[in-house]
Amino acid sequence: MARIPDEAENHWPGFVDALSTIVMVVTFLLIILGVVIFIIAQQIQETVGNAKIDTGQKEIFIKKPEPNEIKLDDKPTPENTIAQIIADEAKAKSELAKAQAEIVKFEAIKAEAEAEAEATKAEIIKSEAIKAEAEAETAKAEAAEAETQENIEQIKLETAKAEASAKQAEAQAQKMKLKLQEQLDGSFKINLTEELRQDRKTESEKSGQRVRSEVVDVSKQITIAKDETPKEFKANIVQSANAILTLIFDGKSVVIDSVSATEISKFLINKQVIKQKGKLEIRSYVNLSTSSIGEGRRLAFYRAMAARNELLKLELDPSNISIKVKEVDDDKLDGILKIYIKP
Repeated sequence: MARIPDEAENHWPGFVDALSTIVMVVTFLLIILGVVIFIIAQQIQETVGNAKIDTGQKEIFIKKPEPNEIKLDDKPTPENTIAQIIADEAKAKSELAKAQAEIVKFEAIKAEAEAEAEATKAEIIKSEAIKAEAEAETAKAEAAEAETQENIEQIKLETAKAEASAKQAEAQAQKMKLKLQEQLDGSFKINLTEELRQDRKTESEKSGQRVRSEVVDVSKQITIAKDETPKEFKANIVQSANAILTLIFDGKSVVIDSVSATEISKFLINKQVIKQKGKLEIRSYVNLSTSSIGEGRRLAFYRAMAARNELLKLELDPSNISIKVKEVDDDKLDGILKIYIKP
């Protein structure tokens, strides 16, 4: 049986106990009534048997007088005999009528008791039906509560997913904001990932353009221009450096071909900075007057990543390689990439 909510008082246990008590009492009274009726019926049968008068056959049962009641001078006469018979008959009829009245009375009591028993039985059936209905309502309420709880859990889960999506979107927006800020400041923070690979194809690669590599004399010194100095980050200031290699990319090409890659490897393998695993800086130049800001910086960045992949093939530490994208006004430096030894 399902529990009824604590807010409503439960009257059913007391009601069932009261009905059970009434049924037991009525049953006990019916048993007593049956015994009494049986005893009275026996007494009536004995009375009728002792004073039975059959008028059809003229049978007369006369009480035999006791010996002490007979007197010598008492002589029965016809008048006395008839009067005695009439009196006995009237008395018998009176007792019979009284007994019949008692029987009718007990029959009425019995019928009333049976009616009360039927009414009690009907009340019990009705109470059982009400009880079953209450249990059904309680089960329905519990099912609704369970469904509501499940809906609440589902809403909580959806809310958590929405919050996670919002946080992820916020993180992506923050990342894009930082990336845009880095683009405006003129520097990129490079993380080594598998998303940018050497075999990434572009429109220039599909068109069949190739990259020419130009080897710069080892002893050649290159002075860094003033615009190489960042505006805010003093820790990144470079006054001078040695360019050990210059790569010239044609058009919008961003992929280093196998011939150029072999030549780069042969040139750098014997360099002292490679042997000592020193720090290198890749500078990719772009002239924004010939292209949009986003496209120009993207091409310069992809070229720098291609050169970085070639350096990683020489087993250099990725943390010793830095990348910078430089905006210039000189058309001669557009598409040029230089590798410097950091002091």
